[in-house]
Amino acid sequence: IVMSIDFIYANLHRRITAAEVASAVKLNENYFSKLFKQETGMPVSRYILLRKIETAQNLLIHSDYSCAEISELLAFSSQSHFISRFREELGVTPHVYRNEHFNQMELTSD
Repeated sequence: IVMSIDFIYANLHRRITAAEVASAVKLNENYFSKLFKQETGMPVSRYILLRKIETAQNLLIHSDYSCAEISELLAFSSQSHFISRFREELGVTPHVYRNEHFNQMELTSD
């Protein structure tokens, strides 16, 4: 599972499937998926999505990349898909998230 997580982090910049991760760690896809969920508490696809959202959060706070650039960097199918998944997970759009955290960073640096 640790090897699969390393593989996922190394490949956040492209689309990744459970089958591809299973293959990378040389396990049967069904067995791997069951083991992954048992160890992490979530399906592989959800884990991948959450890591991409986590990476997007960091990019929104610490870079000038636009939402379009971030969605492309993290291999979302479109900018609107990225925005909707981000909003589903965090309750705000990437734009609102960036503005809230930019303002917080300004307050803490003063």
